[in-house]
Amino acid sequence: MDKSLAKRIDKILFVKIENDGFDLGAQRRPIDGSNLPAALKFLNIYKSKIENHKSQIQGSPFAHAVPKSEIAKSPDYNLSGDRYIQIEHHRTIKYPIVPLEEIVEVIS
Repeated sequence: MDKSLAKRIDKILFVKIENDGFDLGAQRRPIDGSNLPAALKFLNIYKSKIENHKSQIQGSPFAHAVPKSEIAKSPDYNLSGDRYIQIEHHRTIKYPIVPLEEIVEVIS
């Protein structure tokens, strides 16, 4: 952790590694598909952009930056990156959504 670099930015970068190149068994045998090389490359680019005072780069499929102020809103300072991912729902619908009571009559 580079504390002097951390003081210069207002965001925390979360990187999610789903495959570290080893299986989850007790023997930890090597497997294909490690996310570590791509994550390391992204981290190095991100760090160099910050060090050179250039605009921060966009996130990646496995990394996203969260403003420190957003994390501070919660009293427990939760550092689980998935908690701060915002999912946008886009729906393409042909008809408007209305309450069922508006289109049917209930007979009892």
